[in-house]
Amino acid sequence: MPDLSKRFDEAMLKIYQRAKSEAGYNARVFFQMLSERGGILTAKALVNAPKPSDGFTKLFEQNRIDLTVEAELIENPKWHGLFSQEELRKARVRLEQYNYSPETLVVFTFKSIETCLEVGGTQSWTFDPERSRQCSYVVLCRNASHPEVEGSEEHRLNRPGFAGGSNS
Repeated sequence: MPDLSKRFDEAMLKIYQRAKSEAGYNARVFFQMLSERGGILTAKALVNAPKPSDGFTKLFEQNRIDLTVEAELIENPKWHGLFSQEELRKARVRLEQYNYSPETLVVFTFKSIETCLEVGGTQSWTFDPERSRQCSYVVLCRNASHPEVEGSEEHRLNRPGFAGGSNS
């Protein structure tokens, strides 16, 4: 079994791969940092920087802060021993500044609530089961303006379609 620092290196590489495959973001600078410094030193440099990295900003713009180093640190207590309390605080504060909460899973879809309940999801997105178990709530946001929208719910600006519930 690889030691914790090796597992963290693997987790950082997985963030890079997921950002590329799920968000279409090729984080070349992040990959270069990982190659040259390894996962821990890369994470420390990004977390201790006075402002968010360009990659953090790009992922924020794509609504994928869950793919940032800061989210990986905060959402996975197994990594906490690799970082100082101050570094963990900085990561948490940065996430809070961008209104990120790992306690809620948000899903955007054009499918109706009925379809999602019937088939057990939207059938068009993937998630990390470990991450979803950490979430207390699931929010389903329905885009009724999508050309393939399902369901008969009327779309009005003052009543966007969504559902929320406890994740138990």
